[in-house]
Amino acid sequence: MALRTVAVCCGMMFVRSMASAGPADDLWAGLLANPPSAPMTAEREAAIAALDQWIMRPGSDEMPEIIAYYQRSIDRVLDLVENEPVTEGVRVFQLYSSSMLFQTPDVVFAIDLDQGPNKDLTMSPEEEGVEFRLTDGQVARLASLVDVSFHTHQHEDHLDHELTAALLAAGKMVIVTPETIEMWQEQPWAEGLTALDQTLDEPHQLAGLSVDLLRDRQWGNDLHTAGTV
Repeated sequence: MALRTVAVCCGMMFVRSMASAGPADDLWAGLLANPPSAPMTAEREAAIAALDQWIMRPGSDEMPEIIAYYQRSIDRVLDLVENEPVTEGVRVFQLYSSSMLFQTPDVVFAIDLDQGPNKDLTMSPEEEGVEFRLTDGQVARLASLVDVSFHTHQHEDHLDHELTAALLAAGKMVIVTPETIEMWQEQPWAEGLTALDQTLDEPHQLAGLSVDLLRDRQWGNDLHTAGTV
């Protein structure tokens, strides 16, 4: 399995390695020295191409240097959210896969938080034996920072058992589909999950956000006869 995992802030890609020297350090330095711009510079394109070449290798999700790189990138995101609050607008981070974190002056919210390529939605990545994951400390920090977490559907790259449990234990709101609540009904924290009705004229008001919700499906075939709500 090849991965392309980055952390993005305001369109900016942050990468660094926990190692003291090596390719990851060079990639980190190259990206920071050539921040995003419009139009993109040739130097920035070269730095991103080098990053892709390093990450997109078969089995990269099991390579210690890639795991360290990912966890260090997550630390960068958490440090920014904790220590450099937004004063206007919105700051956007891409974590793993479809996992997105949004910070405004008033609220931090997430969409489809997921920490890594684990497949079993009934256990943590550590219990499943997946090394590409957040550290326990990162899970706790993320749960403390996020005010509300939205999950669009119940595929394993859009949901995370461990993060959901941590968010609910921290008293945070986790919005999922009714079908997800049914899937997790045996979990001790399932009653803390929230499903919202579809909005027609008036959005939901929660955590300082106005939220419109559309019931739809993530189709699983071209005929649109199977899929996930």
